[in-house]
Amino acid sequence: MNIIRKARGIVIPSTAQRVFLCLDTKNTEKRDTLIADLLQADPGIECVVSYIETPGDSVDMDVLRDELREGTKLLVLYVTAELLQGMKGGVFPPEYRLAKEFEVPILPIAADGSLFPLFTKLAGAIHGIALTDAEYKANLSAQLRNFLVTGEMLRRIMDEAFTSTVFLSYRKKDITEARKFMKALHDIEEFEAVSVWYDNFLTAGRIFDDEIRSSIENSNAFVLLVTPSLLEKNDMGKDNYVITTEYPYAKQKGKTIIAVEATKTDNKSLAKSFPGVGNTCGMDIDALREAFRAKLGESACLTNMDCERAYLLGMAYFKGVGVERDMNRGIKLFEKAVEAAGTTISFEKILSAEILMEIYMLGIGTKIDYDKAYEWGNIAATTAFFAKEYYDNKFIVHIFVNLGHVLKYLKNYDKAIEIYQYALEAVEDRDSEQGRLLAAGITASMANVYYEMGDYDKALQINNEALKIRNNDSDNPSYAKNLHNKGLVYEDKKDYQNALLCFNKAIEIQEKHLGSEHADTRASYNSLATLYYETQKYDEAISISERLLESLKKIHGQIHPEISDMLYNLAGYHWTRMVRMGRVVAGQKILMNDEILKAKHDKLKSLDYAFQAYINAYQYYDDKNNPRMNRCYILLKDRFTQLQPQSDFEKWLSQQIRQVGAAVPKPSTPQKKPGFFDRFRKKK
Repeated sequence: MNIIRKARGIVIPSTAQRVFLCLDTKNTEKRDTLIADLLQADPGIECVVSYIETPGDSVDMDVLRDELREGTKLLVLYVTAELLQGMKGGVFPPEYRLAKEFEVPILPIAADGSLFPLFTKLAGAIHGIALTDAEYKANLSAQLRNFLVTGEMLRRIMDEAFTSTVFLSYRKKDITEARKFMKALHDIEEFEAVSVWYDNFLTAGRIFDDEIRSSIENSNAFVLLVTPSLLEKNDMGKDNYVITTEYPYAKQKGKTIIAVEATKTDNKSLAKSFPGVGNTCGMDIDALREAFRAKLGESACLTNMDCERAYLLGMAYFKGVGVERDMNRGIKLFEKAVEAAGTTISFEKILSAEILMEIYMLGIGTKIDYDKAYEWGNIAATTAFFAKEYYDNKFIVHIFVNLGHVLKYLKNYDKAIEIYQYALEAVEDRDSEQGRLLAAGITASMANVYYEMGDYDKALQINNEALKIRNNDSDNPSYAKNLHNKGLVYEDKKDYQNALLCFNKAIEIQEKHLGSEHADTRASYNSLATLYYETQKYDEAISISERLLESLKKIHGQIHPEISDMLYNLAGYHWTRMVRMGRVVAGQKILMNDEILKAKHDKLKSLDYAFQAYINAYQYYDDKNNPRMNRCYILLKDRFTQLQPQSDFEKWLSQQIRQVGAAVPKPSTPQKKPGFFDRFRKKK
């Protein structure tokens, strides 16, 4: 197994933060694109992207464990239909399993946004982005800033956050004990600001001897983690690296030695291998406090935590800069920063509260909690409001926009509108492209809130305003998204002519810039098919849906919820065309031969599509109680019963299942039969 590393240039900077990219064996062609996206996402962030050269090769778990445990700041997981099929069968990538074990943050990047519902079911609520997002590049940059730090922030943390720095020397096999030591030390509040350098911070691809010597030189003390392993030979039967290199160099540089006994070790053997090591201290709080106070001095003890230091330490722990990554401790420190500021207006207070809002809004390192997101967002927005003349306008607007999103998620629509309105009024320089697009985006968000409230007239009015703001830039995907949303409002108002114009114009722009297989383009085509169905243009609805079905199969393979939904729709379209065009099953009127043939065709196609939808839903979800599977089962039973009222449906279904070779059990049947329009169509 070979691990490859890529950076922006030939030389990997010493400040580069390590990102590991995980792909399945069938999608390596996307690797170079994803690497380029990660490296170019934010010029202020230096990172190095690592990956297994040939996925699917026999994985050396020890090498991979060291790679992910020792210094990886973020795992990027490329989510595809193939990956999800494996996860459904309990086969999770080893990189993913180790990232979970070592609490390395995970950023899912999906090939298509429609993959997220199943991914969430299998992996839990992990916020991610999709390549098909209209703002994919901007979203990627924002996500990297959530997990990595800019060069300027890195400098501030290292220069201003810590009271002292110690070098932790230990054997790699003792990483568990090393982590226990760091937690024990930092659980002592006065030593929370002591930076612990350990080999987790080595920069991948650089000469590690040089980095280790430099780190020892820059430390205030050398901490020797004592275990029996420390006295053992290496794999070649020679003295290990700590004995031959790290400890002698620390002694040569006159560093203060602090020996911490993590596991009972023979003192005589220790003294022989490490001359002058002195007495060891235990891992209990009292022993650590006494030893570190004596060796580091009072200057290393943090007696007062002001807002600025609490914020910087929160960033350090949350992102693993200068200390072990500990997101929970980071969150507590951000909270402490807000508390320490009290009623004082400070930039670090606003930043801490804003970060806490995003943490709970997006579920970064914790569960999504919109109530907590609102609590902290309200503090950030209120403080920023009174300090708006001192800080960057875009930053203030960003806080209010996010707070508006949180209120929308909480369905506090009136308050969300009020906050969006303030954010809109706060946008400066609307003549610039950036200011104009920001204003258009906020306006579109307001329109979406009115739509969710059911106030279609107001939603239409505000959507028109968003389109007007974008008018000078009408040939782009964001404008098309606004058009699509406007079309949905017209459709709900039963103004089908204007809805048709909006959908067609949106599709024209999306086809040009995104292509026919993009998720936004597919959504517009699906809305158009629905519109044709509602206006009884069944041939057009069927034609569009069948083209979409073939496109979806090319994108997702044969099994996917979007495919199940499309099959379900087609079953309804064919049946309704048969019934409403006078092709009645019981033959109440005399039909021409071609009409009889069409009616028979529609009946059979409806039954066939209903069966395919049912099989597809089960094979994807493997859950007999899944709502999609339930509705497909009810539709299938209804079609069969109407066509063959004297036949045994369950017997027929069992025969069909055996023919396709799928062992699909009957789902539990809901009491209420869902209407045909009970589709899973979401407004973008």
